[in-house]
Amino acid sequence: MLIAMDRDPGQVTLCNIYKHEQWSTVVALYNSNCAHVPVEKGVYFVVVPKDFEVQFSAKTAAIEEHGGHLLLYPAEELARRFQASDKKILYIGKASGENNRLRQRLSQLVRYAYGEGHNHLGGRALWQICNAHQLLIGYLSCEQSQQVEANLLHEYVNRFGILPVANWQLPNINRLNTASYGIGPASRSVSAKTEDSACNKSRKGGRPKGGSAAR
Repeated sequence: MLIAMDRDPGQVTLCNIYKHEQWSTVVALYNSNCAHVPVEKGVYFVVVPKDFEVQFSAKTAAIEEHGGHLLLYPAEELARRFQASDKKILYIGKASGENNRLRQRLSQLVRYAYGEGHNHLGGRALWQICNAHQLLIGYLSCEQSQQVEANLLHEYVNRFGILPVANWQLPNINRLNTASYGIGPASRSVSAKTEDSACNKSRKGGRPKGGSAAR
């Protein structure tokens, strides 16, 4: 599913993720080397498959240390943050570089998941989920991907009072200072917007099912 390159970033909302229909497992993208992912700017997201039980480990399927720094999070903290979230969207990322488009960025993500790289440290909490290679990845092509990612994460915090479990920084938006969310006790924002009926209907339909690599 692709969003038109000239689409207003404000028109891309969490509903685009909840209603997304084309998904690939981590393992499918790894095995295909992301060959069918477009070489375009965009945002991508990792979600929980249908009937998948999220359990966190003190270990990781990826690398545990880089540059002398331990890359693991406490499993108890990850579990607490997940329970305070929507329990569906685990991570939202962007591909905004001129030479780092969706195909390249997703390739970095899944290679990192298999311990083959260290150039996608963002989202590394994903790989402390047991059977994380079965998680689902989707993407939307959009030119202003940095703005779209920021909008989506701000919308998520406004609705749920916490960032997705594998996002730890809230991007700067409209000249706001970068902030960190999800470290202390979670509380639902009083300014959270009510989800529209279409989005509610989509979420009540259950989590997405897995599939082959999206074309």
